[in-house]
Amino acid sequence: YRFWRKTRSPNKNSKCVGADANRNFGMKWM
Repeated sequence: YRFWRKTRSPNKNSKCVGADANRNFGMKWM
């Protein structure tokens, strides 16, 4: 959840953040 929360934070690179969130989510759940 820590990573997810960090990715959820507003950032200049919205696309980058979203990709990171998906990546972390998949890795964590996998």
